[in-house]
Amino acid sequence: MKTEIHFLNHSSLLIHYNGQFLLTDPFFSKPAFETWLPVPPTYINPAYLLAISKSVKYFGILISHGHDDHCDDDLLKLFKHCPVFITKFNSPGIRNRLRRIGFKEIYEVNSESTKIGGFEIFGNIDFDFSPDDSVQIINTPDLTVIHANDCWQPYTDSYVKQLQQQIKKKAILASQVAIADCFPLNYNNYSSEEKARLYKERTLKHVNSVYENAIKLSVKCVLHYAGHVKVFNGNDSILNLTGFVERHLLKTVFSESCGVELLDALPGEKIIDFKVIHPFGERFYSEIVLKEASKDFWIKYGRLKYKNAKIKLSQESRAGLLEKFLKEFKQYVLERAHANNFRKEILNSRIIFRVGDDLCSVCEFSQNIESSRVDLEVIWPIEIADQVLTGIINFEASYIGFLGTFSVHPPDLYNAHATRWLSIFGYVWQRNITSKDS
Repeated sequence: MKTEIHFLNHSSLLIHYNGQFLLTDPFFSKPAFETWLPVPPTYINPAYLLAISKSVKYFGILISHGHDDHCDDDLLKLFKHCPVFITKFNSPGIRNRLRRIGFKEIYEVNSESTKIGGFEIFGNIDFDFSPDDSVQIINTPDLTVIHANDCWQPYTDSYVKQLQQQIKKKAILASQVAIADCFPLNYNNYSSEEKARLYKERTLKHVNSVYENAIKLSVKCVLHYAGHVKVFNGNDSILNLTGFVERHLLKTVFSESCGVELLDALPGEKIIDFKVIHPFGERFYSEIVLKEASKDFWIKYGRLKYKNAKIKLSQESRAGLLEKFLKEFKQYVLERAHANNFRKEILNSRIIFRVGDDLCSVCEFSQNIESSRVDLEVIWPIEIADQVLTGIINFEASYIGFLGTFSVHPPDLYNAHATRWLSIFGYVWQRNITSKDS
């Protein structure tokens, strides 16, 4: 019996061994960050997966982290009779979310072995990269799957050693290589030529990092995934540019003689014994045609709620909520930056918010000594500002979902500290503002 990996879409894999199944990061049709839809759509309709889950002895769900492209609430509600596995994070957010969905069997995994059915599962957090994401390792009797999802970052020697202790068989590293936010495409301080150059450089940085991680971990193959989406934010150029990284770019790093095989797998295909099996005996379409067909499909069938939100704040209410947002954001950071030892450059930062033509507010931390420095300028259309400030959508919808535009000064200032802290706080704001209204 050989382990079979069915590549469904994005970072969703159906791992099958001897009549037992583990489904990772299900993502069907609920838009992530309000604008992301999986390209291509999932290969196996969830109804078939649901039927399998109700027919076999063991069917488990594995969630890497709480982003909606990895944790589709609407879809997961169908599978609440199944055991679900998550990494044991310090924050209880993903655990509480799964409880609200209705899951009764929630297992939190860490760097110690958790065995269930024919699977052995581990969860690993690199706190220097993100406290809310993880690399999960799944062992079957004949294969190790390293489910790295969005954790493309260069792994430290200590992190590699931790992962190596969990790898029991020949391994596949499944990892994101695509860019998962709007830098530089939705930044207005770069020319079109600069955006194209920075976008390619950043993508290649991710690819190189994944390649180096694969070498350090001595894996046999790499499956690139977790970037198989397009952004439907109403901008055709963004729509056309986004989507999974094509093989011609990956091959600039993964050459034939590099020592690690790049699996030439697209969603809908199956991997057995490190070989890719096409569903119709051969691949009849190119990845470019598959992207275009998926785009056409979602233009027809995608449901994007942010387009239909019915809210219009007064100028006074909008200004008051923005002031409250920035005040609570600053307090949130000051209470946690030192304690969590996470991206403390935020304490030197200056962040500007602009809404429409008339509203501008500044959040400046006391350690900032450069008056011309702008770690992040957020420019929201009024309708998007009103949705974020009232909790209809999340801050990440404006940043990762491309619903706002941004800038940074100087242009080479690395501002991940600002975007990460705002993204984390955005969930706190949304939860608090909506709970007060309910």
